[in-house]
Amino acid sequence: HRLICERSHGPCPPGHQVDHIDRNPLNNRSENLRWVTPSINQANKGKQSNNTSGYRGVRWYNAGGTWKASVKKNGKEVFCRYFHDRHAAGRAVNLAWKTIFPGLPVPNPEAEHTGNKSGERHK
Repeated sequence: HRLICERSHGPCPPGHQVDHIDRNPLNNRSENLRWVTPSINQANKGKQSNNTSGYRGVRWYNAGGTWKASVKKNGKEVFCRYFHDRHAAGRAVNLAWKTIFPGLPVPNPEAEHTGNKSGERHK
């Protein structure tokens, strides 16, 4: 995919790497590839397989008995809030994301269409 990106978008800028825009590593069409910083490449990845909240950037915080919503940039946590509702935490990650990573799609679009289930706890 590096060669395809170089042929279509020119040489790799220093400190950049190839990113698959649609998150599909098998889709190596030139229009799906771009040069990005490692931070943007990490931001444009899907949920981890061990995710329990259903949302990127949201995990259960046992010590507080709440859902932790966080966003990292360049390996550092730049946004952190706690919620009793995982859906609200997912929406909070989306709001922070728009400021931290302008131009990238939000990581949890499905959170925008969920109701507030205030009594919901970790399952």
